Amino acid sequence: MRARHNFTGRQIKNYLEKGFFNKLRADIEKAKAQLHAYDATDQARFTVYMNPCFDDFLGENKEEYFRQVDEYFSVNPVAGIDVVVHNDRTPFHKDITLATATVVNEH
Repeated sequence: MRARHNFTGRQIKNYLEKGFFNKLRADIEKAKAQLHAYDATDQARFTVYMNPCFDDFLGENKEEYFRQVDEYFSVNPVAGIDVVVHNDRTPFHKDITLATATVVNEH
């Protein structure tokens, strides 16, 4: 985020680092716990809506990033919560589909 504000040059990687997945997992688990706290009957269906903001501002690598997220969820599923992912429109926009989450493709 700092590079966007300072307009500094940086190399954009075509892969997501372990820290991204650690934060993603922690955020989803936190949302699940928050939702569960309001379900006294333990019968509700939980959904988390996420809108990832990748460093690749133009979206050139976004398709690859989403593939990696899908792969991560297939190996490390989060039980008891449905994931909905928002795919923002970018200059290199492509509709995305995931096997492990519902995708809302912005048009």
